[in-house]
Amino acid sequence: MLEGRFDQAVAHDSVVRRMLQPDPPTAIFALSNMMTLGVLMGLKGLGLFVPADVSVIGIDDLDFAQIMNPPLTVVAAPVLDMARASIAALLDEIGRKMPPTGHRQVLTPRLVVGNPARA
Repeated sequence: MLEGRFDQAVAHDSVVRRMLQPDPPTAIFALSNMMTLGVLMGLKGLGLFVPADVSVIGIDDLDFAQIMNPPLTVVAAPVLDMARASIAALLDEIGRKMPPTGHRQVLTPRLVVGNPARA
């Protein structure tokens, strides 16, 4: 676990520090687009290649993940469905003039494999 704060610069600095320590990781999961970019920039600055040296998976659907070389693997959240469900729940609660129910809806993300030949 590294500090990232959903911030590109923080993720960059954290991954650089960790990769310079003994027994660096061979795979990294980044929890946002900005953190993914910071991780990739940090690895590039160290002369490391994805996925040859370090595997990277982004948790967010990085819009340009598939045009990167090599294409990046991402876990794509159904953002539009999440927004629709949230707005519908909020409008329902406002309309009922009742406190929130605490109901949770789980939406299924999808894995987008960036380079199937290496997967």
